[in-house]
Amino acid sequence: MSARPLLLLAACAGLAALAVTREAPVLPPPPGAGTAAGGYAPVAALPEPPRGPWAEQVARPLFAQDRRPPVLATPVATRREPEPPPPLAAAGIVLQAGVAVALLRLPDDRVVRVAVGDEVGGWQVSRIADDGVLLTRGSRSVTLNARIASAGGLSRIP
Repeated sequence: MSARPLLLLAACAGLAALAVTREAPVLPPPPGAGTAAGGYAPVAALPEPPRGPWAEQVARPLFAQDRRPPVLATPVATRREPEPPPPLAAAGIVLQAGVAVALLRLPDDRVVRVAVGDEVGGWQVSRIADDGVLLTRGSRSVTLNARIASAGGLSRIP
């Protein structure tokens, strides 16, 4: 046998003996270790997905059966019926001996006679007073004033 293979064999045996007998170095803990709840430092945010020629691969998920991105559910807007408008104005109010009656002008130019408790176009007549009519619908209320600014010469009939 020549000296060259013997020399190579001796070098390998020496390196193997050195690796077996030498202990692994003890590394210090990384900075910030033990600060999070589990003893690990928080993970930084993931990088942006690649652009350019890899954009198609990113857009087609590997583990989806059809290789299409998941369809996110969009909230469906429920269409509510518009609330009917209240009558336009109180055309007149009659208060006599504890009886209150009002004339209301509707959006279609009709005039209807109402008393407290009546319903007009979805609005409930809650109160009739000398200054106006109070209409309610759920939590919303509207007051239709009966006073006319230009009627200064009119007097009240007892």
